[in-house]
Amino acid sequence: VKLKHSRYDEEMANDSALNDKSFKRGVTLKNLHASDRGKTERQRVKDLRKRRRKLGTILSVIAVFCIFGLAMLLQYSGSITSFSSNAVALSAEDAAKYKDVVSEYLAQNPFERFRFALRHDNLNNYVSNEMPEVETVKLSASGLASSKLTIAFRDPIAMWSVEGGSTSYVDSFGAVFQVNYFETPSISIIDKSGATSTDGDIVTSSNFLSFVGNVASEINASGSYEVERVEIPSGAIRYVELYLTGKEYPFKAQINRSASAQASDIIELAKYLEHNTILPSYVDARIPGRAYWK
Repeated sequence: VKLKHSRYDEEMANDSALNDKSFKRGVTLKNLHASDRGKTERQRVKDLRKRRRKLGTILSVIAVFCIFGLAMLLQYSGSITSFSSNAVALSAEDAAKYKDVVSEYLAQNPFERFRFALRHDNLNNYVSNEMPEVETVKLSASGLASSKLTIAFRDPIAMWSVEGGSTSYVDSFGAVFQVNYFETPSISIIDKSGATSTDGDIVTSSNFLSFVGNVASEINASGSYEVERVEIPSGAIRYVELYLTGKEYPFKAQINRSASAQASDIIELAKYLEHNTILPSYVDARIPGRAYWK
């Protein structure tokens, strides 16, 4: 009996030794890969750290791409979803025309749909050439892949109406345009020159209108006097007569001279005549340094 027990104990001891070699606590057949067998615990921890770093790097790259994509979408102009302007009254049909012009520019320059790449001066010049009544154009963000269009229209300081023809306006910067969204300007230009073109319309000159706008703006800005009306005398093309508020006599000004210089001359002459109670028939300020009156 003792011998039998010894054999039994020996067999149990062999089975226990075999189990100790093959059994590992916390390891199952599913999570024990063939590549991990034979590795020490330290090597497995090291490999796990490498995998975690690799996964973290991949997730970081994905996050960077997502943030970059979102930023690009926020910078993308896309479609113009809203519109605003400084016009007193503007119909939806008119607003659509200006949206179309801006969309045409973006279609010709697709990369500029991204606001960081938009050349604002080029956009302003393009729209102003197509629509001279536009002073400035601005595109701003209005949501994801959409933008808001803001337009500042020119405010006229003087107007020139041709009987049976069109009406031209000029602003304080001397820009000439034909569409006005503001009140009728107080300064009117009366043409008595009698000059006509071959098609019967009175000859208009952008340079002339620019001069009138600049000189009237300079005089009005002085705070001393205001231009009431402008006349082109009979037979005259290169000079005009400006009437100041409260003055019955005109001031002659040459359109190919500096508007700013002549405006200063007219202001000084008006002050001098007023101070000396002189009432002339007209004042000629066309020649610099040699102004006279009659």
